[in-house]
Amino acid sequence: MSRGVAQFYRGRDFLPVFQMAFRILEVFRQFLTGNRMLPRAGFARKISLFVAVLASTVLFSFVTASVVHSLRESQNRERLQELAASTLHRAELGADYAFIALTELSERSDIVCGQNTIELFRKQIHQRAIVKDIRIVDAQGITQCAAFPDVLGADQKHLDMTALQSSRNDHIKFMPLTLNGQPALGVHWTIDTDRGLVAIVNTDTLVFDVLPSALRTGNEVRVMLTDGALIASHAGGNPGAQSCADHMAEPQVFSAASRRYPLRAQICIDRQLVAMWNNQVSAAYPVGGGLLGLIFGLLAVRAVTGHRSLTSEIDDALAGREFKAYAQPIFCLKSGEITGCEILARRVLRDGTVILPGDFIPLAERTGRIAPITWQIMDDALNQLRPLLRSNKRFTVAFNICAHHMMQPSFTADLRAHVSGSRVGSRQVVIELTERHEISDFDQASATIAELKKIGYRVAIDDAGTGHSGLSYIQKLGADTIKIDKFFVDPVIDDPSARSLINMLVRLAHDLGMSTVAEGIETREQAVALAELGVERGQGYLVSRPLPLDAFLRFVAERDNGHRRSAA
Repeated sequence: MSRGVAQFYRGRDFLPVFQMAFRILEVFRQFLTGNRMLPRAGFARKISLFVAVLASTVLFSFVTASVVHSLRESQNRERLQELAASTLHRAELGADYAFIALTELSERSDIVCGQNTIELFRKQIHQRAIVKDIRIVDAQGITQCAAFPDVLGADQKHLDMTALQSSRNDHIKFMPLTLNGQPALGVHWTIDTDRGLVAIVNTDTLVFDVLPSALRTGNEVRVMLTDGALIASHAGGNPGAQSCADHMAEPQVFSAASRRYPLRAQICIDRQLVAMWNNQVSAAYPVGGGLLGLIFGLLAVRAVTGHRSLTSEIDDALAGREFKAYAQPIFCLKSGEITGCEILARRVLRDGTVILPGDFIPLAERTGRIAPITWQIMDDALNQLRPLLRSNKRFTVAFNICAHHMMQPSFTADLRAHVSGSRVGSRQVVIELTERHEISDFDQASATIAELKKIGYRVAIDDAGTGHSGLSYIQKLGADTIKIDKFFVDPVIDDPSARSLINMLVRLAHDLGMSTVAEGIETREQAVALAELGVERGQGYLVSRPLPLDAFLRFVAERDNGHRRSAA
């Protein structure tokens, strides 16, 4: 068994099985961990994961059965090869017995045809049952005398000396014979130039019980001389056949050749029988493999559903263009006119599920994916809003940019490439610098903002009054707009301190030549109070929640139509 296992690991016959198994396992792994066709939510995902577990179970069961079947087939081939070697060993022993008998006789000087010589021959034959006759032949192969003249029959007194084949010992040569209608072996010992001894070896016993009983019918064991002359055969042998293919449709041949004598042994078995012999795979193997597959599938599903890399999720979403732009209107607090919008990121799954930015933006910023998400959102927004921006040159669209992203050396060039690629003017694009991370280098940030303003972009400080921003922060950056956070807007009606802070921000903006936008306005009273404090524009659910871009465009068109009808 240990040798069979060793061959299992080194044999090329198993390579296709393992290649197929590993290829399917790799496809299965990619399907679970990286394939974007796997649904990410809902009933469809559950069905997909169930199918994946089922596929893993079936796969392992199939591979286990295939491997066990292949291992046993390999063991069958190894056993048959060993039987061929054993058959050759038997033939060599028969030749050895004849060689020993002839050696002992050749050492005598009185080997001449006579009663004493015949008795010596018979004594050697009685000691070695496999040897059936010993005789003296002349140089032409004509029998001069024999221990048992009738062994080969009266018609075989003349042996074919041209069929002799040499061995490593110059005195010994081999020839094919026929004994009782069956192939046999003649071993010839040269006494002198005119005479030789021939021992007749009964080779029928060499191959009689070599094959297991299940393989004896229709298959063949052959022993031949090196020129192909048959000297022993069992179960279908044909003395005139030069190969197994002469009488078998698809033979698989197991051969062994002697190093001492011109002998070789063959076992010819039907190829399908080699695969099926003693190869009934017990149900325990596929069942055990199926259980392993079930465990593997469950662990893989657990890894996917519980521990899958969120970074990979973001990469998959980027590749699938799942990050979409939503727009929330920015409006004039006094007139109600929509003057622009802020673009907000959403992730929209294939089943329509909308994931809010709080679930992916912080991670995207930590892992460096925020830049590609930003550019994907910007391209989406500018391309769809292009007709509105071209028809209303005062309309602006604002994009949130984190400080780390803006500080990258390539940011300005990348921004210009994306905006120009969308065929939109830079003066209609506002960059909102978010407050999630503190700016580490004010000089670099100020220089970048100055460069952006120089080429036409506007810059706003988002969530002013919270986070890291202070008065000096706002003053040094040189932005165009201050956006007042919802934290101060919510209590603006009832909280004097909130009103005081908003009033201070408005005065600071006025002194620095900046405009103001209040975020998170939900009621008419808040809008009135903010307008009284000098805030110019607002943003919030009072006018509209964030909308998909197509819905936003319809909303703006309907609102403009309403304003025109009111003016008329």
